[in-house]
Amino acid sequence: MADHHSRRRGILDPVWLLALGFGLCALAVHTAASYELGRTGVLHEWDVLFNADPTVYTTSFTTGENTYLWGGRSFVHPNVSNVIYPAVRAVAAALHAVRPGAPVDILRRRVAYLVCPLASAATIATLFVLFVELDLGIAGASLLALLYLASFSALVFGSIPESYCLSALAFAILFLVATRAARVLGTAPELHDAPPPARWPVWVAIGTVASSITISNIVPFACVAFVVRGLRASLRGALGWSTAVSAAALAITAAGYGVGALAVRDAPPFRPGVTGQVREEHPFDAETWLVGFPAALANTVIPPAPLKVPADPALHQAMPFSLTFHARVDELPGQWWRALLTVALLAVALVRVRFLARWQQAVIAAAVLVIAFNWVLHTFYGSELFLYSQHWVVPLFVVFAALVGEAGRTTRVARTLAAALVVIATWNSVHVWGRVIRLLSGPT
Repeated sequence: MADHHSRRRGILDPVWLLALGFGLCALAVHTAASYELGRTGVLHEWDVLFNADPTVYTTSFTTGENTYLWGGRSFVHPNVSNVIYPAVRAVAAALHAVRPGAPVDILRRRVAYLVCPLASAATIATLFVLFVELDLGIAGASLLALLYLASFSALVFGSIPESYCLSALAFAILFLVATRAARVLGTAPELHDAPPPARWPVWVAIGTVASSITISNIVPFACVAFVVRGLRASLRGALGWSTAVSAAALAITAAGYGVGALAVRDAPPFRPGVTGQVREEHPFDAETWLVGFPAALANTVIPPAPLKVPADPALHQAMPFSLTFHARVDELPGQWWRALLTVALLAVALVRVRFLARWQQAVIAAAVLVIAFNWVLHTFYGSELFLYSQHWVVPLFVVFAALVGEAGRTTRVARTLAAALVVIATWNSVHVWGRVIRLLSGPT
């Protein structure tokens, strides 16, 4: 990748303007997609759309309360309600002051539906800046931003009330801070004019945000902190520092949960055994390890059309079915070539890593560690792996950065492959999205 020195950017810098443009495009796409999903009625259901729970998080965002054991105030998702609910309530109150005739509960619901489109807009804007900071140049950064916008995981989870879009935003911010720190720590001072790396309070704050959204996010956070710190510190020093900032983030997360629990009735204890999400665990599954997770990586960007299967009758929902990718590969037409294409492009990207600077290799190594953690975790936890794709979509795209950066004589060929993937992903998402809407709108 070309070494364009990092610098402080003015507000009218083209990078900021393009980031804003990508953010606005994403906001328009996800708002329109959310409206289209709302017309099908699926936002009032749970476990219909790839096991997502939009109705649960609509309740969490608008009232701060859980639905049974699920929601934004639990051990797995500690402080989602503590942050999002007050914001939704404040915005709805402001809108009600402007339009007194509009019921407050309706306004809260409409604001809640905008949480993830807004978060996803911020994610793609942050990713664009991240890609520029990785020295992809404007062209390379734009290619990856377009690919992210076209990816099916971003399209779905950026359009429904859920926690996953918030995790993606937290990881985008984490990798941006990590990239800036890696440049400074992994480069001789005379070779860059970058601002100083973020100090430990910033890292603790990011870790707190990530673990407050989903408690398991603290492990990927620690991995990234360890790799970046290791550019300048010893193995022991990097391990000690990453452990310390992660422990501090967890302590603040737990304290925040405790403070939030004082403001509501019947807040569950901060323990794994009293939250519904932990029930997703299962024994080690070799097929998931060898086939399921690689397929889930492909489905993050270019999935096949989902299957429509009967729902659990115990849910008593209006839509007695679920859309799923949780099936044998031969049951999902087109799954094999999509998975092979994605794995092949990742392989090309990893081969090109050897051409990168040491600090860039560290950032991509951190991304690979995060993907590996999810690979291990989801051989024991979760059945609908696509549901968790926002936990690895950002590191996946950081690895793709090696595909489009300036790295040896193959740059033009690699960027051509990336541009072709953008076209394929766009066509695929439009096709699969149309299929999803037809399945949701058709006879039950």
